[in-house]
Amino acid sequence: MKKLILILCLFFSVNTPIFADENQELNYKDEYRKATIQNDAEAQFHVGYMYEKGIEVEQSYTKAAQWYEKAVKQNNENASVYLGSLYLNGLGVTQNLDKAKKLIEKGALNGNSSGEFYMGLFYDLIAQKPRAKGIESNLKNDAINQNYIMARKWYEKALKHGEPAAAGNLGVLYEAGRGVKQDDVKARKYYEQAVKGNAIVSNNNLANFYYLGKGGLKQDYVKGRKLDEKAAKKGYVESQFKLGWLYFNGNGVKQDYRQAKKWFELAAEQNHGESQYYLGLIYQQGLGREKDINTAKHYFKLSCQNTGDEDACQLQ
Repeated sequence: MKKLILILCLFFSVNTPIFADENQELNYKDEYRKATIQNDAEAQFHVGYMYEKGIEVEQSYTKAAQWYEKAVKQNNENASVYLGSLYLNGLGVTQNLDKAKKLIEKGALNGNSSGEFYMGLFYDLIAQKPRAKGIESNLKNDAINQNYIMARKWYEKALKHGEPAAAGNLGVLYEAGRGVKQDDVKARKYYEQAVKGNAIVSNNNLANFYYLGKGGLKQDYVKGRKLDEKAAKKGYVESQFKLGWLYFNGNGVKQDYRQAKKWFELAAEQNHGESQYYLGLIYQQGLGREKDINTAKHYFKLSCQNTGDEDACQLQ
């Protein structure tokens, strides 16, 4: 059996940028009428957004892309950024990083906070590693090379223009010392700012600081758990796993294998290999329930496939 050590890693706040009108109630019939009869670009963007998120219509990335295209032709910056994000992830369109970059950059250069956020992501996570330039290499290459200093600058612009998810990513840069001097206190303050702005992934990062007593905080499992609970209930898989682990091991809570199983199952449904491993242990050893060797082997097999972990692979 693995030694029970909670590994608190860095998880980048790659939240979808928060649409400026997200709290606005959108009516599909009204937006569709304006988008078609009036050829209104903002309404076309709204219709695309509703298809992307499945608001009052069946979710369809393909239709979202088509409506975003209409709005982009009328120079709608939000549509340009959101269409770029679809090309970035290959949703409803064939993945194309060059197209994604051009569409997102168009909005970013005009001060669109979502575009600025995605430009930070390009430099931070998506860009290719810098390569030595030869005589023939990169002559006509406008791809972005990874550059944490540029990532920080774009995140700062996005945050200034109201994008809370950018605060979470700035926190990660300061925690890891990427493109900046390592500073846990600054990282913690950025995470706190992101959490206030409902950037869910940052709940996980700030929870880690409470578990470890980092960044000027006193160790506090209760506060950390509450942050992870908020993210876990929103479906964030790493927080679901951590809650399972806390209950499994009795860290900051009364040991409760039933609660552990509940959270591990939610994470396992998202193919989280570590959670699948611990579910295997629960069924194998009959922790909080009757033993079930077949189910245990099922979860060990899934964990082995997803993580390649030796313990899981030997137990499947």
